[in-house]
Amino acid sequence: MNILVLDKWFFMQLVNFLLILWLLRVVLITPIRRMLKKRAEAIAAQTSEIDGFTSSADSKIKNYQAVLEDSRREAANARQTLREEGLAKEKAILEDAGSQAGNTLKAAQAQVAGEAKTALETMLAGVSGMADKAAAKILGQSA
Repeated sequence: MNILVLDKWFFMQLVNFLLILWLLRVVLITPIRRMLKKRAEAIAAQTSEIDGFTSSADSKIKNYQAVLEDSRREAANARQTLREEGLAKEKAILEDAGSQAGNTLKAAQAQVAGEAKTALETMLAGVSGMADKAAAKILGQSA
């Protein structure tokens, strides 16, 4: 018994198989490949677009950080400058107040010295008259 018989049915089945294979290729395989190719192209386009957005965002973040660091540096410099100006003004005000206080103190000391001198002269003038009266009383002379 021969298993492989090459008769007309074999060739009909072969033609039927090839025809179905060709129909599957035309109806299913080719459109599916086309859709897969379009999908791959769309994904590639979206990936490149995403990469562009990512690189743009990265550059914007770096630029933002650089500007922020510059602003912080400028603020620190301005704060230091204003602090130094404030200290200089404070020193000038304190020196001025000190000199005014010194002048006021000198004027007050001069006034007190003048008043003390006047009081001493008045007291000495009065003391000499009182001393004469006291001496006269002690000596028994009446004035």
